[in-house]
Amino acid sequence: MTFTLTSRNISVADGHTLLAECRTCAGAWSHSSLDLDQYIGNWDGSFHINSSRGYSASSTNVRIEGGTLYAHLRREDGSLAPGAINLDVWVANINGELRFGQIGEHLVKSCAAMMLDGTVLRALCLGTDGKFHASSIQLNDHYSNRDGCFEPGGSFRSTARNLRLVIQGHEVFLHANLLDYDGVWKATQVDLAICILNKEGKLVFEKRDGWFDRDGAIATSGYVVGGPYWLTENNEWARRDCALCLNSTIVTVGICLGICIGGRIGAATAAGLLTPVGTLVEMEVRKWIKDDKLKAQFEEATIGRYCYDTLQKMLAPGAGAYLGAFFESSFSLPLMSRIASEDLYKVLGDDIKSTVDLASYMFLKKTMDALKAGILPKEWSEAEEKVAPITEQGAL
Repeated sequence: MTFTLTSRNISVADGHTLLAECRTCAGAWSHSSLDLDQYIGNWDGSFHINSSRGYSASSTNVRIEGGTLYAHLRREDGSLAPGAINLDVWVANINGELRFGQIGEHLVKSCAAMMLDGTVLRALCLGTDGKFHASSIQLNDHYSNRDGCFEPGGSFRSTARNLRLVIQGHEVFLHANLLDYDGVWKATQVDLAICILNKEGKLVFEKRDGWFDRDGAIATSGYVVGGPYWLTENNEWARRDCALCLNSTIVTVGICLGICIGGRIGAATAAGLLTPVGTLVEMEVRKWIKDDKLKAQFEEATIGRYCYDTLQKMLAPGAGAYLGAFFESSFSLPLMSRIASEDLYKVLGDDIKSTVDLASYMFLKKTMDALKAGILPKEWSEAEEKVAPITEQGAL
């Protein structure tokens, strides 16, 4: 979705009408509006998608910052609760027109950060509350081994080895070697996206006979589905806008993180990092800092906090710990470097020159560790404290 990447002068009128100037495919700017009340409701003090509507009738202090909508929402007991929803997950700019997307149930389209833990499939699944929930499903309860081939039902774990998960476009393959009736190990695979769906933020199994895609075609590109898609969707001007922000290795790695996570959460995270935050740090604050070491620490702390806050607003309780574990188990410095050099290059061409070094990889690890622990690194807070008097008094 990520409408903020190609929109400007974003605001909310009357508490529910999203307004923006959106760029068209021809490069012109077009005024567009979207009535959020038609898609978002208030469910006992929390934003809710589709099943309820008209949140503005029971909310106050509605505002938008970047792509995040904030409000105080009334609970059933009459009290008010703060709420936030990242509209970049839901709203797209389609040739100059704001449009609201649907959740859908397709495994790839509505989930992210998928990984295989033994015979358990784990993922972050988008729920009707607008947040991503950590969910899992035991594949051994739903698939069997019949003469070296996967079939629904039964059990396969005792006759399987070398299990791995491979995501290709809109397909999520479970690869394995299964014993056939002759006792021979046979290489086989099954597309999990046929029978495993996302039902309101939870992975469920529904037996089906063949390939289906009730949500329509899914655009794919690059390392993980949903990664560079948000960049390629609007062609040349998106490439130029991204290139302006890619002069920081840390920001580049943040975009790599979005590609690795994939899906809507990855796209929204990366789009958030392409907002003026990187430029703001470099041009407005850094000019007052004379100490190069402190300057680097403050840039890392500022972008790290922004990345942390962006993810926190999209994650349900417990999902942050899962995302941190997903990063720890799935990614290494060589892999991140390859993504930066190969996949981002495919999208941005000669506009990108950044690489992923050890320091930048450690920055990502700090962000993921912070999500797991629910607290920012101590050195980030210390850097912000040191810079506070500098920004108030000017250069020392």
